[in-house]
Amino acid sequence: MLDIILLRYRDITPSINTIEEHNKIVKENGRVLWGWWKKGSEQMPDPYLFEMAEEMKRNSSVSKVFIINSGTYELYKAALYNINYDLGGAEDFPPNMELCPQYYSRERLPAWFELGEIHKVSNGLQELSKYVFSKSNRSIPNSSSCLSESEIGQIVSDVDFLEKNISLWFINRTEDFVAQNDNYALNISNGVWPTKGKFILHLSDIHFGDNHGFKNPLGGKQGLVAKQELCDVILEDLNVQGISNSDIAVIIISGDITWRASPHEFSNALDFLRKLKNYFGLSNKQIIIVPGNHDIEWVDENGNIDANAELNYYNFYHSFYNVLPEKSFMRINKFEIDGKVICFIGLNSCRLESMSNAGFGYVGDEQLGKIQQYLNINKDIDMICAVCHHHLLPVNYLEEISTNEKKISMMLDAELVIRTLIANKVNVILHGHQHQPYYSQIRRIIPEYINRSGEKITLEGTLSIVGGGSCGVKQSEINVIGRNTYNLLHFNSENELIVKTRIKSGNGIGFYDDGKICYKMQTPSCKNLPSGVKM
Repeated sequence: MLDIILLRYRDITPSINTIEEHNKIVKENGRVLWGWWKKGSEQMPDPYLFEMAEEMKRNSSVSKVFIINSGTYELYKAALYNINYDLGGAEDFPPNMELCPQYYSRERLPAWFELGEIHKVSNGLQELSKYVFSKSNRSIPNSSSCLSESEIGQIVSDVDFLEKNISLWFINRTEDFVAQNDNYALNISNGVWPTKGKFILHLSDIHFGDNHGFKNPLGGKQGLVAKQELCDVILEDLNVQGISNSDIAVIIISGDITWRASPHEFSNALDFLRKLKNYFGLSNKQIIIVPGNHDIEWVDENGNIDANAELNYYNFYHSFYNVLPEKSFMRINKFEIDGKVICFIGLNSCRLESMSNAGFGYVGDEQLGKIQQYLNINKDIDMICAVCHHHLLPVNYLEEISTNEKKISMMLDAELVIRTLIANKVNVILHGHQHQPYYSQIRRIIPEYINRSGEKITLEGTLSIVGGGSCGVKQSEINVIGRNTYNLLHFNSENELIVKTRIKSGNGIGFYDDGKICYKMQTPSCKNLPSGVKM
């Protein structure tokens, strides 16, 4: 029995403390009956509550129940020994009036729960962040008396569930739900998702389509004969390194998953992602994807795009995550990886994509504002990793002179992004775009920096930058590196980020190590510099 019942209550009877009254009976009798005060328009929890009651009777099993005070948000828990409920919720008196508090022992209610002693849970909402809403809940679109389908599988503390006309929910522990259902992935989540591995697999510029360098999962035109799919090649190489299917915690894809953003290319991408997540036993939530400039559809031969340029990416995103995306496609999620809470922020740097601005990156103030809002609320974070497609610094020694065919490709608001990330204590940012691996660490000291609260501060901090090469494009489209690459990252116990880049061999099968880069994570600070400091 994976489901746990969550009930709500509120102290509304004068001079009566609900929890204390129930615990008085427990002390005398060892058990107490808790009546379900169903909301008037609330849907009956059929069939699962009845099935749960029958299973407990057959197996004499004991479950547990959570009870939340909707006025104070205090959370309680108790052992659950029995459920008295019939299909349809026919109302009845308590099955044993001596076990019911006197002030409502003559009430007819649709369900009675036989409980043990009721204990207060410290950090109640934090405890609920370990649970998600079960598929056993009734879900009806646009109903205030039911959860919506998009809320099933979401972390309990992420949803404004107490604002609804619902008083009984079924919840699962996160890991139990993930083991059975991986279909729902909230865009911006305040909960912390558990993981079993310690490594972060960073892939970029896969480019499914005509310029993909491997066998397309679903066929399609290719200018070369490729015997293996990219997924198989990556899994074989991880196996060579001794990385098992339980070692990957999160997969990051920093854009350009397609070449022309066609529906067929996105179908190949979906097949690729499903194979990866099934092999590693991951939830969709554990794969962070941001769009690249090639994921915006060029409508005609002249490169003109219209209002539907992002439609195919929108449909791809909806198909994979089973939620409607944010307007900007940004994602923010937290994971517990190897004992650390790591927050991943996925940014869309393609907000200006058009013929005249082809290849230029731009994040924009709206997304940066959401970062600050989120991090102001979420304080339970050890490391913060941002992800975008375009690079913040030049990745080549020299750029060619800009022409109509080839333009210098940079993030136009790179310095704004850098300062905002440092101001919000982001440790590292991953990117792709120019098919060239890249490593850097930059420090900023900015006196009289005005933060988003209007305060004048001295901003000082370091941001680590990791650029991914292309793991999937054919060789003629690769930068000076000349080979397909991918990154494997992990945070060690000394607050260091270890990055290992794997490069595809040109003279045989498989990949080889391009060495390891070690970044010491430093927490940015906001302070006053001593007088006389020169910049």
